[in-house]
Formats: sequence, structure tokens, C-alpha cells
Amino acid sequence: MALKAKTIGILVVILVLAVGSILAYNWKAITPPAVQTTTTAGTGPTMMRIKIPVNGCYVGAHVIGSSVIDEDIQKITYYENAVGRRMAIEIIPWIWPESSIKGLLPYFPRDQADRLVRIGIVPMIGWWATSVDSATGRAYPAKPQDVIEGRCDDLLTKWALQAKAFTYPVFLRLGWEMNLGLDSAKFPFQGAFNFGPYGNRSWSEVDDLYKYYGDPLKPDGPERFVDSWRHIHQIFDSLEVKNAVWVWCPNHNSVPDTEWNKPENYYPGDHYVDWVGCDLYNIGYYEGKTYWLDFRDLFKKNSGLEIYTKHKNKPFVLAEMGCSSESLPNVLGPKAKWILNAYDSIKNLYSNIKAVVWFSKDMRDAGEKDWRVDSSPESLEAYRKAISDPYFLDRIIFESTSSAAPSAFRSFTVITAVVDRTTLERRVRE
Repeated sequence: MALKAKTIGILVVILVLAVGSILAYNWKAITPPAVQTTTTAGTGPTMMRIKIPVNGCYVGAHVIGSSVIDEDIQKITYYENAVGRRMAIEIIPWIWPESSIKGLLPYFPRDQADRLVRIGIVPMIGWWATSVDSATGRAYPAKPQDVIEGRCDDLLTKWALQAKAFTYPVFLRLGWEMNLGLDSAKFPFQGAFNFGPYGNRSWSEVDDLYKYYGDPLKPDGPERFVDSWRHIHQIFDSLEVKNAVWVWCPNHNSVPDTEWNKPENYYPGDHYVDWVGCDLYNIGYYEGKTYWLDFRDLFKKNSGLEIYTKHKNKPFVLAEMGCSSESLPNVLGPKAKWILNAYDSIKNLYSNIKAVVWFSKDMRDAGEKDWRVDSSPESLEAYRKAISDPYFLDRIIFESTSSAAPSAFRSFTVITAVVDRTTLERRVRE
């Protein structure tokens, strides 16, 4: 009896000390999760949902690769110090070969996503389905027809369950820029390459763009994309994956720029999409000719404004935005002015743009442009000034929703500590 009383006494002391430590700490309820505790089993889950800001816009950037190693965390730290704000969103490109490293079957990038979440960043995962070669066992990118016919269901189911087990909200940018049909940069889900009887021919190789699949009034390539998107979404629905935020994101201009390839032909429907948006780049020049346009003109000129206007019932995201440093070869363009114009327009003209991710990489070695915000001291200063406006939010706000659910859900409550940056980075490295 004495031993039991002593044990109880020790437990009480430990509990008091623990509660005192918690109360003494500076806890903050609505910030991205860094610390997770578990509630009593069977009480029903507390699910986090990304809140759409009523008056504001999340700001993010893409500065890293797919691995999210220590070097990438250092890049994020450097970027945030340079621009004077944190990043709410970062992109994880997760297709091939990233999702099938060393021949392994594709998997959800849990470690990479967790590293971002631990420093307060919500991942936006760029992703598409894969198939497996029955002879070699190796994964390869799936055509929409493969998805539609169920050849990817096993891998999709495993991927969805891994995403569900992660529990934290992630943006899932499925099959992005599906309206680009560049032979120099093919993705298997792009509509331009999914024509013909078997969905494996380029649009330029077939005698008819409408007759080989589905509705004869709809172009075959985009229609196959739509049906494959819905198939993937239905698998996630059947498994009750609640933490995936579905982002539909064409490019702001279509290639080829024809009626059958308009972004709207690729829209799978409101039930299958949470956020709409586009990727938008001011390329500066092409083949020696200037194509410089300020943000407002560029947004109006192609499909950006059309998508924005047609889908006002959905939050809009500029999932990749960038501006060339040059308006002509070796001629600097007014990039600083472009940046200020862009963020002023987002705030004052397009209030339903609820997130914008700047593509801040120097891609000249890959035949592209220098998209970095700090490509010059002037452009960096302009960016710092633009996002210093409190309208632009550098942390995702979460809403908690509690509901009854099957026992397969793990019950949890999220509490986030406000920890200094050095501590967070050390946690990531550990």
C-alpha cells in the first residue's frame, strides 16, 4: 500500500511539473503544426483544415529540390532572411525519378513533407500516377488511359493511404500544366499526347481529335485527363483521405493555343477540386523578340483571368509565378516594377487570389530565365516591400473540425509551440 501511495505521489509531481511547463510556455493555437500529442483513443479525430483567408493571401516560394535535405533547409532559411518574411508554402516536385528512387515503387514523400511541416511550411506536392512494368517491376509514368482502366489502382491506393497516414494537410497539385504540349518537356498526363484509339499518340499524329474516346463533342486528350483525375480522386474518397487539398493548375497559356487545348476542357468538376489556379511567367523574350508584359496585362492576355472569373466559388492560387530578369538578351527589364505591380494587383484587383508561390530559381543553365526574386538588389528590395504588407500571410491558418469517423483514423490533437528558428532547424536535422 505504501509503495502504491509513493508511486501515485511521484506521478502527481510529474504531472504538476508537466502542466506547469506547458502553462509557462508560449503556445500558439493557429499556426502550422510542429508538435503533435495524442488524445484518448476513440474520442473522434480533430482534423486540420486549411482556412481560406477572408482578407489576405498566403505567400510561398519554390527554392529547393525534391529531396528536402539539410542543404534545402538552409536555402529556405537564406531565402526567408533575404525577403524578410517566412514561407507559407513550398513545392515538392514528386514524379519521376523522385518518387521511384533506385527502382523503388512510388511512395508518398513523408520525410520531405515532414521536414517542411516542422519548420511551419505547408507542402504543395506536384504529383501524378505511375504504373509498374510487370516484367521488370520498375515504375514508369502512367498515361491517363492506364489510370482510367485501373492499371494503377494498387499503387494509387498505397500512395493514398500513405498520404492519409501523414495526417497534416498538404496541397496536392495533380497533373499540373496539363495544357502544355511541348515536345522538349513532355509529361504523360498532358492532353496533347493522349489522342488516338489507345491514348498514346500526339494530337498532331491523329486524323481526328474527338472520335476515339468518350464524348464525340469533347477532345480526346483533355477528356482522358479529366476521367483519370476523377478516377484518382475517387480512390482517395473511398479511403477517406481528408488531408489532401486538390489543386487544379493549368499553365496560363496553352501550347498549342487551339480551341481543343483550352484549360477549361481539362476541368474535372467542382466536386473534384478544392483550389483552382494557374502557373504564370513573364518570360521577357523569346527567340530574340520581347514579350514583356506587366502582371495585369499578362493575367488578362491568356487564361489566368478567365479561370479566375469562371471559378469565383473556388480559392485561386498562382502556384508558380516568376518574372525574367531580361526583356531582351542581355537587356535588363523592369523586374522590380513588375513585382510591385503584381502584388499590388493581387491585393487590390484580384482579392480571390488566396495564395501565390514565387518560383525563385535561376534556370538559365536549363535554357530558361533567371526567375529569382533576388536576381538584382532592386528586384529583391521590391519583393521585400511588396510582401511586407500584412495582407500577405507568411503562415497558413488552420481550422479544426471534429467529427465521428471510422476507427481507422488515428485520434490526435495538434498544439504548436512557438520555437525559435535555430531550434526548428535542429529538429529537422535530427
